[in-house]
Amino acid sequence: MKIRAVSFDLDGTLITGTSGDAHLGRKLGFIDDILEWDRKYVAGEMTEREFAEKDAAHYRGRKRADMEEILKTAPRISGIKETVAKLHAEGLYVLLGTVAWGFVAEYFQKLYSFDATSGSTMTEDSHGVFDGVIRNHFDEYDKAAWVEDLCAKRGISMEEVAAVGDSRSDIPLFGKVGLAIALNGTPAAREAADISFDSDDLSIVLGPILTFEHKEQCK
Repeated sequence: MKIRAVSFDLDGTLITGTSGDAHLGRKLGFIDDILEWDRKYVAGEMTEREFAEKDAAHYRGRKRADMEEILKTAPRISGIKETVAKLHAEGLYVLLGTVAWGFVAEYFQKLYSFDATSGSTMTEDSHGVFDGVIRNHFDEYDKAAWVEDLCAKRGISMEEVAAVGDSRSDIPLFGKVGLAIALNGTPAAREAADISFDSDDLSIVLGPILTFEHKEQCK
């Protein structure tokens, strides 16, 4: 049994040293809120739903296109384009599974050709202006279910899925997949993963993904 699908996390995995939301916060003046709420989320003192409800107000009246312009300067790990292209060339289904804002994930999808993206969403008007109202909440358990549902529709079992992530939001998915990779991960993510790497190049995950063989399933 080989890996047929890969789900990559966004914040802390592809976006390095920060999150898309924090990068926007620094540029737009609400970084202090984000850092405090992120501290509480990591400590388990705030849920993803609570974080999103508070954060959505920062985007009221802001235009998606303007946010995407700011995201052009978000720091990111090297090798994203090459890694996604290689996985596609090998016939794998490549997902961007995140609990971050969906519009941030969709921007990265346009850049790097991920097959599908997740994330919490806000309503916006026909001109792409957000109203600060949550349309759809998306937490770490939703992410695991989202990957499972998309892969099931393609006849891919969770034993044939690899997940690459770095933190708390990846742990439920790590517990379901055939191969869990912590990349620049927190202690909790490393503990939950099958393999851990520290690297500034995403292509480091290609080896274990493309050579993976689930021994018990292949007997």
